[in-house]
Amino acid sequence: MIQPFPVWVIHSPRLGARRAECLASLLALGWNARFVERPEAEDLGAWFWIRNVRNPRLTSGEISVYAKQQAALEAIAAAGEPSLVLEDDPVFGQDFEGRAAPYFAGLPKDWDFVFLGASCGLELPPDPKAPLFARAPATRSMSGYLVTPEAARKTAHALQTRKIRAPIDLTVNEVLIELGLRAYWSVPALIGNGSEMGRYPRSLSGGLLRRLNPARFFRS
Repeated sequence: MIQPFPVWVIHSPRLGARRAECLASLLALGWNARFVERPEAEDLGAWFWIRNVRNPRLTSGEISVYAKQQAALEAIAAAGEPSLVLEDDPVFGQDFEGRAAPYFAGLPKDWDFVFLGASCGLELPPDPKAPLFARAPATRSMSGYLVTPEAARKTAHALQTRKIRAPIDLTVNEVLIELGLRAYWSVPALIGNGSEMGRYPRSLSGGLLRRLNPARFFRS
């Protein structure tokens, strides 16, 4: 399968086994990727936390993932190409190339984000006009998604200008609504979540805020 989009992977250098397995999975598809490994929480400094973090319940891991996702969006905006962003525990499954090809070839004409990654079994009924996709009110998760450079630019700017009160997926939910960005989910999810599937220990806990993700109320 010819690599359809540039790939960016959100990763912590502490989780070396994940990087190795993720690289192996991507190489098996014939894909390459750029790993976003900074900033780690300790790179941000005390002043960042005092100035920007408004929720003491957020963990250092959640803040680090938030900052790396923001960095990836900024890089995609600068590069000017639609891109695929993955967290470092993707599970592509059997015949991913065959399953994914019609999705990549038939993206909705007006898409800003397309969320491909699985999360908590969340699904939506397909759009009758584009049955491979569902128009969505929120992220399914940030574990695997396509984004256009313009949507990346707008989202990155919105993240730069707000305080951090929730994990990145819940914050992007707010941004999608505020900016009127057009989000879709693949039907069904195409990329498994290795942490949810028990392949890896969870690097982030599923706290109260994440369990309140509005997307969970749109389960089909």
